[in-house]
Amino acid sequence: MSNHSIIRRWLLEGRVQGVGCRAQVNKIAGKFEGLSGYVRNLPDGKVEVLAAAGAEVLENFEGALKKGLRFPVRLNQLTGQDLNPEEFSVEEFGGEFRIRK
Repeated sequence: MSNHSIIRRWLLEGRVQGVGCRAQVNKIAGKFEGLSGYVRNLPDGKVEVLAAAGAEVLENFEGALKKGLRFPVRLNQLTGQDLNPEEFSVEEFGGEFRIRK
């Protein structure tokens, strides 16, 4: 992981649980070299995506999330924020992107 990595968290809202959203996000993430992190369902019905990469990779990944999620997923809102890398360990990603239960 490069020293220029940014950690960003997105919350996906809409019809995003029980419809294959996590698998679609994981497939999209696999197209981006240098991207690591995870996608998981949250108890409140949202899906959380946490990723670490360079700024350009994260911007392109976000664009792909906005355009690439397919039916039956219905994305109503995607909100993102950068996290403080000193408060979060990117090593826990293990250099890959995965689905978390």
